[in-house]
Amino acid sequence: MADDAELDNMVFPTSEWQAFADVSWYSDAVNEFTLTTEAQLAGLSKLVKEGNSFSGKTISLGNDLDLGEHLWTAIGYTYRTPFSGNFDGKHHTIKNLKVYRGDSGDFLGLFGYYASGNLKDLTIDGGMVRKDTAGVLVGNFTSGATMSNCHIKNGKLLGGYDPNYTTSAFNVGLLCGSVTSSSVVDYCSAEGVIKGFQQVGGLVGSPWNKAVIKNSYFKGKVIGAYFVGGLVGFSTFAFSPNSEVLIEDCYAMAEVMGAEHVGGFYGGLQVGKIKNSYSVSTVDGASGTVGGFVGSIGGGGILENAHFNKTVAPMSGYGDAPAPGVGLMGHTTEAMKVQSFLDLLNNNRTPEKWKFESGVNEGYPVIYDAATMGVSEIKKPDQVSIYPTVAKDKLYLSDKAQTYTYQVLDVTGRVLKSGKTNASVEVGDLNRGVYLLKLENGQGYTVHKFMKD
Repeated sequence: MADDAELDNMVFPTSEWQAFADVSWYSDAVNEFTLTTEAQLAGLSKLVKEGNSFSGKTISLGNDLDLGEHLWTAIGYTYRTPFSGNFDGKHHTIKNLKVYRGDSGDFLGLFGYYASGNLKDLTIDGGMVRKDTAGVLVGNFTSGATMSNCHIKNGKLLGGYDPNYTTSAFNVGLLCGSVTSSSVVDYCSAEGVIKGFQQVGGLVGSPWNKAVIKNSYFKGKVIGAYFVGGLVGFSTFAFSPNSEVLIEDCYAMAEVMGAEHVGGFYGGLQVGKIKNSYSVSTVDGASGTVGGFVGSIGGGGILENAHFNKTVAPMSGYGDAPAPGVGLMGHTTEAMKVQSFLDLLNNNRTPEKWKFESGVNEGYPVIYDAATMGVSEIKKPDQVSIYPTVAKDKLYLSDKAQTYTYQVLDVTGRVLKSGKTNASVEVGDLNRGVYLLKLENGQGYTVHKFMKD
């Protein structure tokens, strides 16, 4: 993870991908497209900027891409030219995204303004973004859009932060700047460092108006001035009734620093509900509206089965809240790594949502389904096995009579490598830890857990 000092010295290219955009792949008569080059993806950005929303169309990635050579223009440049199609990353990774628009304009990220549609199965590794209403993946995610199994690794985002809090950069989060108007984020994560001014969250800056964030997490450092949180910065009242934000089954493991309304999980919760979630975050704030879990809670804010680590944040769980009915508990580090805490998070639900995974997440609970993010069902588990289950260089398949398509995933569901095999899979380049191997043969698939020694 990058140190926050690196943000102030980020260097962006002077050339732009728009100058190299390839739109030759596009036909208005076609509804599904697979993009395989950086220039083709830049062509998508160009077409959307020119007014093609791609509503009803689906874009898929055919392989990993590296955008580090030129400056990126967000897909969905303004609210007048949104992207409204579906985007399927096919478990591929986009590396070295770099987005900066100087002093003009909002809505920055790989996508700027994403209105409706489905975004799934994509990882960005090494994204650098500078501006407000910004996220490494999406600036503003809105209008009933859905996002699943999307992840940021080694992310860096610098808003308008300065040490004297004299500039303004609102709505910044490493995954999304804002998530609004019945949009859903599910099984997503972000890891890295972010600086902003107001409404700064590790994962999302500002959810609003029936936004839902679930089964997701942030790990890293969050720095801002006002409404700064390890997972989410701030949510406020919408204009219609029954428009609360919901945050459910999420966690933050962060260093959080700000001036006012600073929390290890949430900066300021004016309206909405947080359920079955926890934070393990250090919190440093300059005023009394600082809490180990949430900085401030308004009259429309509800905490239900929420938890924070009081060993690393030795303070009240909230800085400013209505006195009665706050469903928040503080725990020691040791108490958050035992079965009784897991039972609290699972809250008598069937199937259980949380579990412990040996050697993973510093011993804290992980979301149960996170181990198979992107794997909706496990079929035909007895047709093939792998050996050894603790591997140094290779995994071998018991069934060598047919060819399998394989994916190696980490325990958060991110695809690390993929290919085809009928005998073995190379794993020598992996770090030590727990992984998953997904094998598919056209008739079904299996998922196998293994350890890399």
